[in-house]
Amino acid sequence: MKTPDTDEMVAAPPKHGFWWHMRRYLIAGLLIWAPLAATGWIVVTLVNLMDMSLLLLPREYRPSSWLPFPIPGLGILLALSVLFMTGLIAANFLGKQVVAGWESLMNRIPFVRSIYSAIKQLLETFLSSDSRSFRKVVLVEYPSKGLWTLAFLAGDPVGEIQQKTASEMLTIYVPTAPNPTSGYVIFVAKEEAIELNMSVEDAMRMIVSLGMVVPAANKAEAAAKVNTLAAPEPKTYIAPLFSPFLHLRNTSCARTIVDSSTNNSTARPLFSPAGRTAAAIMAE
Repeated sequence: MKTPDTDEMVAAPPKHGFWWHMRRYLIAGLLIWAPLAATGWIVVTLVNLMDMSLLLLPREYRPSSWLPFPIPGLGILLALSVLFMTGLIAANFLGKQVVAGWESLMNRIPFVRSIYSAIKQLLETFLSSDSRSFRKVVLVEYPSKGLWTLAFLAGDPVGEIQQKTASEMLTIYVPTAPNPTSGYVIFVAKEEAIELNMSVEDAMRMIVSLGMVVPAANKAEAAAKVNTLAAPEPKTYIAPLFSPFLHLRNTSCARTIVDSSTNNSTARPLFSPAGRTAAAIMAE
């Protein structure tokens, strides 16, 4: 009988030692506690920073003066109340006149004018519901041909930039990794930018993680990936006694099984459609 080749034999997975299991469990614990610790530290820092706004109140009106113990987070309520009341006042006619006079005063101060106007325009660009800025992710060839980079659509250039170019241009912001707050502003032709279905959040995760967190192309692919990771990997163990039968993997090959009670022989394939191994058939 022909002996099967080495690559045809299905070997049992190698056994791992004590330190391999220790490393695996330590990494699993780190993946659980590290995000929790980082999230808790950021939340506590922000809450403490917002609670400092309570110092703007007179001493007799501060919660620490009439409460027996401090309550974290009251500064957030105060900040939200101030923002709400400011927006409520600025939305009416009298408030608009006050805001216009304040902006006129700020625009007359040489050094403050540039800072105030830049911050105001930046916030209006990000917070406006009609703005296209940073709403889409594009793929551009940068810094040279053949090298593709994730970028964000910052807007449509107007004025001299569009007039001096023959084709329709786009303003693209190319962030750097892992700090997306720094980057480059480039102008590319509209036909040279590829619009992606990727969300801005997914693109940010990919940039901050240095490309290690890759978003799925669609929800179906993501669900299939989760199912594949959740499904246990099938393991096949074949005893060395039946290793000579491994070369008969073709389902067209059949062997004869003799029933001892009826002395009837029937032909049955070595591997049934259900995928039974030679060891399972020989055990019948």
